[in-house]
Amino acid sequence: MPFNTIHFLILLPPVAIVYYILPHKARYFWLFLASFGFCALWSTISALVLTGVTATTFISGLMIESSKKIKSKKKRRARQRAWAALGIILAASALLSFKYFSYITLGVANLLQMVGVSMQSPQFSLALPLGMSFYVLRAIGYLLDLYKTEDAAQKNVFKLALYLSFFPYFAGPIEPPGDFFEKLAKVKRFGFSRLQEGVLAIGWGLFKKMVVADRIAVVVNTVFERYNDYAGFIIVVAAILLAFQIYSDLSGLLDIARGVGEILGFDSPVNFIQPLFSTSMINFWGRWNSSLSGWFVDHVYEPLGGGSRPGFFESVNVIAMFLAYGLWHGISLKYALWGLMHGIVVVSARNSQTSKEALTHSLRIRTTLFSYRLAKIIVTFLLVDVTWIFFRASDIFSGYEILQRMVSEFNPWVFIDGSFLELGLGRNEFSLMITGILLLIVIDICSISNDIRQKIQEQNAAFRWLVYLFGIFFIIVFGVYGPRCNPSPFIYLQF
Repeated sequence: MPFNTIHFLILLPPVAIVYYILPHKARYFWLFLASFGFCALWSTISALVLTGVTATTFISGLMIESSKKIKSKKKRRARQRAWAALGIILAASALLSFKYFSYITLGVANLLQMVGVSMQSPQFSLALPLGMSFYVLRAIGYLLDLYKTEDAAQKNVFKLALYLSFFPYFAGPIEPPGDFFEKLAKVKRFGFSRLQEGVLAIGWGLFKKMVVADRIAVVVNTVFERYNDYAGFIIVVAAILLAFQIYSDLSGLLDIARGVGEILGFDSPVNFIQPLFSTSMINFWGRWNSSLSGWFVDHVYEPLGGGSRPGFFESVNVIAMFLAYGLWHGISLKYALWGLMHGIVVVSARNSQTSKEALTHSLRIRTTLFSYRLAKIIVTFLLVDVTWIFFRASDIFSGYEILQRMVSEFNPWVFIDGSFLELGLGRNEFSLMITGILLLIVIDICSISNDIRQKIQEQNAAFRWLVYLFGIFFIIVFGVYGPRCNPSPFIYLQF
């Protein structure tokens, strides 16, 4: 059940009320029931798959811990390794079956055809269960942590199930299991200030999604799905809007998740730290979806050796991590290319740091000036945006053609001849989209040195309620709604 539906907003208050009425020892079970309930409302198969992944992860975790009693270190590690591998393979196999079914069957059909065996690939794909890509990562991380550390396995299957499926976190963030269980154990009391913070986060997330991202999507979809009809600045603007769409959609989703978590007493990690103002690709990845990228650092980059062997091998590890990150979105060349592009640029930036410093010094460029920082922000934004083009395009060849058409024509007159009003949005809608983007940028700038939600809470009650009511009114009136008032799903729920 997406966060931006009226059904979710109606069901959230009773879930929170019952949660705070129940005694502390019973609350985790209520959240477990609520999480599985939301999952079952999405689809029955989602609940069944989640049950299977939870069961195999729980049993594997217990067996890893029980293996610690074996006195022989060699036998102990071998047994633990076997149970960890079994649990990870089962969880990953479930994900592969649903997420990559069509790719796998097509690959098998092509291989059989090479040896003379004819096989028709099934003309259907399995619907991905809600949050599966994320809770499988949590399950794998949980088992790897048990294998690599002395952490104790979770003995309560319902608490483990809640860690994997906590409903605000269906699409992130991904917290380390120890952090989540520690928060779960704390006694939480209802606080009006926490409720206010949570509601503000939910409202801001809905604004990003329904007012900004979904409105941008109309223009982006029009251009990217018919890119042969457009050229020059039309595609340039659509590509720039694409970056704002993905940022607004994904950060809006995690803002809502954070807000719901705060209402229930869970302080969620901050995932986005003004990534629009990143000054390098390295800086960008320190600001963008940090919990998901952190998972790949901990469980892909570090096991490969991390930075233990500086130079070539470290660079290979970085690129391999980003390749895995890209393929996590789907078995597609465009996602692989997206990951490789980020990995190569990050490695290049790390390896050229000394030469860049020498160049700026020799050219007497003052790196402390705003103009220098602004130039770095613009360059970083453009680099990231190029990768998003391949990410959004139907395939890498379409992405290449979009880039070609972007530079095939110099047509600045499109900014004054009304061409942008023929991309699916009327004048008022287009103006509202631009206003939303500008507001997003202004809030991000203000958030660099201030906690906006805290500032609002410090104001008088009349001002606070004015902000709340205006925000609700603005989202209801100017939000983008689909057929039968069903808003479009969040982009990352498809992954």
